[in-house]
Amino acid sequence: MLAVRLLSALLLTATGGLSQASSTNLRPRNITGLVYHLYAWTGSYYNGTTTIRIQPQDLFPDTECDTFAKEVEVSYESSVLAIIESDPSVPDNNEVTFALKYWDKSLNVVPEDLVYSNGPVNDITNIASVKTDGVRPEVHWRLNTSHLSATSYSFAGYRNESISNPPIRLNYSQCSTPDLAQYNGFLLQPGGYGDVEALNVTSYPTVSGRFDNQSASLEIKGVLDAKIPGSDICGPVTISFLGQLDGNRSDELLSSSGDKPAWNPTLGYSKTVFQSSGAPSPEWRNGVSSWLYVAGALACALWLL
Repeated sequence: MLAVRLLSALLLTATGGLSQASSTNLRPRNITGLVYHLYAWTGSYYNGTTTIRIQPQDLFPDTECDTFAKEVEVSYESSVLAIIESDPSVPDNNEVTFALKYWDKSLNVVPEDLVYSNGPVNDITNIASVKTDGVRPEVHWRLNTSHLSATSYSFAGYRNESISNPPIRLNYSQCSTPDLAQYNGFLLQPGGYGDVEALNVTSYPTVSGRFDNQSASLEIKGVLDAKIPGSDICGPVTISFLGQLDGNRSDELLSSSGDKPAWNPTLGYSKTVFQSSGAPSPEWRNGVSSWLYVAGALACALWLL
């Protein structure tokens, strides 16, 4: 009996971390060299450029100027698109989750301790299919996924009606001066009121994307209302991303028998940042040591029995 209790305790000690990791899409927090708040989830990450194109509508003839008479185009080379495993604990979640993050090149996004403060990390624009920074996660975009071939997948969908509408930021010249200013905007939904009612929004924003183990693209279409005091940019908008796989920070994307993408969670287990998947990481070696410990304990327990 003592041997059985001893064996149970040893098994619990050695496997506790593994069982916790298998119940969530989060990576281990102790991955050396990983900016965790940007790469916290199991999945694929792509570095590229985000381009925002707006067709301004003249809703305020008394205050608008010629600055917004033509198409507005702003690009951000500091962009990361995450295509990740969906959190199984989120009710009615999609089969895949996306998060497009972009920021001004002058912003320092490395210090993780700024994530939950009023520091510059809060100036990262995050367009994600699931909001996870609140008490209750919200599925912002309803997605359908398709397995195209091998490790190539696509998805498409629309934005859910929601009381929360994360901001979309862009730097552009002000109406009265060529100086840049940060506009804060929102993708509009049907049923607008006030000045934006003239935009005649009749449908919800849409999203489409494609990704594989080399590259990814994303396109969001809708109607944007972006403003600073004294200036507004309102009109149809296309937000597009095109990028290449960041192999150092991505897990192994697998070929699936169905339409749901799947990953082998390698980062933090069988590889570290800037390390090929074939080279064992400290976490992997610790896992093997634990199981060897369990095997030894099992042999002792059987001998005692």
